[in-house]
Amino acid sequence: FHYSHSHFFDQNIVVSSSSTVLTNMNKLLLKEIIDQRNVNENSENQKEYNYFDQKVIIQEDPEGGVGGSLWEAMLLILNYLQERYQENNDFFRGKTIIELGAGTGLASILVSLAGAENVISTDRGEALKLLEYNIKKNTNEENNIRVEELDWGEGEEDKLNIDHCDILIVSECIYNLRFGPHLLDTLSKICDENTIVLFAYATRNKEGEVEYFNDLVKPIFDVNNLPKIGIDDEKLNFVQLSNKHGDFSLEQYNNNNN
Repeated sequence: FHYSHSHFFDQNIVVSSSSTVLTNMNKLLLKEIIDQRNVNENSENQKEYNYFDQKVIIQEDPEGGVGGSLWEAMLLILNYLQERYQENNDFFRGKTIIELGAGTGLASILVSLAGAENVISTDRGEALKLLEYNIKKNTNEENNIRVEELDWGEGEEDKLNIDHCDILIVSECIYNLRFGPHLLDTLSKICDENTIVLFAYATRNKEGEVEYFNDLVKPIFDVNNLPKIGIDDEKLNFVQLSNKHGDFSLEQYNNNNN
């Protein structure tokens, strides 16, 4: 994924919930196509992962869009959590954990198996079939993973119905910076001052990403680098967002940039 324009904050770009790539009609059409398409259980696209004393087999779907494959940045988050788990096997106990852009569902499945009290795995509607497939294949019917369709910046966060989120997992959710403000709007609504956001991504537009964090994210959260355990790739970034001290409104952002 590359950007033809080096600047993210371009006055000619209007980011609003009404300017999403897919119109409502196209969304419904795409959802109908996806619903009719079954997950292809192909061993060539299955991968095994071992974390938190658990083994899971994840089915990927290379034809299923960006959510159909596991992106390497997620392993930064899992390796970091693995160290926390090794320090304390009860690390996940009693915690509510939400994953945005869950894709294959790997992180949601693992933290659930490791003892998290509540797990909410979210993505866009067209990604849910693969997500639900992998959850079903790796857990029993009594699992505590709730799958929710969630479009960022659309004011849908109330459907999560939570009092507090302990850990929010965000991996490769700014591959298209155009939707960075949408993501931040959702983060602002889900998080409170005690929520920890584990945020990993690969650099694709360094200048735009620096602007995004400096101009939008840092006024809302403290941002600190986390160790990149087990992966030596300078293009990968891993940060923690914490101590929420402000709010972000997509509507206000759009009004200020029109």
